[in-house]
Amino acid sequence: MCGKNEKLMVGVAEKEITPPIGSLMAAFPLGPERIPRRAKGVHDPLKAKAIVISDVKENICLCSCDLTMIHKIDVKRIRSLVNKQIPELPEDHIIIAATHTHSSAETCYLFGNTPNDPWVKNMDNKIAETIIKAFKNRVSATASFGKSQIELTFNRRISNQGGSHKEGEPIGPVDSELIVIRFNREDKTPIVILFNYTAHALTVGPGNFLYTADYPGVASSFVEKMFPEATALFFNGAAGNVNPRKCMRKDFKIMDEMGQRLGEEVIRIAKGVKRINNPSIKFSSIILEFPNRVDPSQKVKAELSCLALGDIIMCFIPGELFVEFQLEFKRKMKPHIGMIIGYANGWHGYIPTWKDYEIGGYGVDLYTDDPPEYSRTSLPKGAGEKIMDKILSLSHDIMTKRRVP
Repeated sequence: MCGKNEKLMVGVAEKEITPPIGSLMAAFPLGPERIPRRAKGVHDPLKAKAIVISDVKENICLCSCDLTMIHKIDVKRIRSLVNKQIPELPEDHIIIAATHTHSSAETCYLFGNTPNDPWVKNMDNKIAETIIKAFKNRVSATASFGKSQIELTFNRRISNQGGSHKEGEPIGPVDSELIVIRFNREDKTPIVILFNYTAHALTVGPGNFLYTADYPGVASSFVEKMFPEATALFFNGAAGNVNPRKCMRKDFKIMDEMGQRLGEEVIRIAKGVKRINNPSIKFSSIILEFPNRVDPSQKVKAELSCLALGDIIMCFIPGELFVEFQLEFKRKMKPHIGMIIGYANGWHGYIPTWKDYEIGGYGVDLYTDDPPEYSRTSLPKGAGEKIMDKILSLSHDIMTKRRVP
């Protein structure tokens, strides 16, 4: 493993994955017929960005895509393409996450597209090419870490239950923590600024017909202007019930404001990060199986992954955990730094708490119009608690160096 004076190898790459104008858009279908939006143009490009991190024993890829979600069928296809060219990168060590922008390509497979559409296959090829290039780009590197709080969100479940909410004000449980990991070259210039924040990326809503990466894209661009030699990678958290305080606009004013505020804070943290002295990689993954809530004859296979980098533990979840789980995870992982990254390695919809099932509402009530295999409510009651128990167990095992079965 990497000791105090040893270094990691880190490589990064990016590629545009914006569909052609006129293609279908994700989320916000129009009218009771659920007619999908078609893009009339591009406000800013959608991208896939990948970082490959290696120590003397492990190779790990973290890939962030400007998509609403990425389903398991695409993850499998991308992993297979990569592994054929780079067998040193095991398929389960390739983590692919969506930023959850709601103005992206229709890869939800709820509103018209399918995994077999030529554009979708082309997108998967581009993401695979990005990962392969990142692997080949590796150089000796160091890792540093920092965090702060920035309050930009509210809990939409509370307001949906009849609670009072004035736009722009906080309400209900949220996680305002912003985590930044900076990877430097030997000359101390940054290769990658990785940042993790928790909020739905929907500052623009159903009235928008232009592709955009939403506030994560604005924040990333802002960071890259300050550090032009670096690539900024955004990873969303447990945002199942968390929205920006101002959202669902037709124009891009709020998107730019939120993205700039977040980007400025990322830059501030990135300038003052502290070196991770023992950045060795420890990794474990497992698949939990659940009956599909929409069609119990089908199974939901949820892949959970945990990655430790020094004292930082990242857990990757294939869906939209409610934020209460993330807050609990971080509390229980102390004194280690806990991160949850949602929308990763597939998407099985919302993952509410047991209590939320008793309350009901969107994200909890069974949604029968979706195909079962792509449903936003495919996981049964109690799945969130089982997922939480498992990631806590995996995290404690790898942090204490016990063998994970």
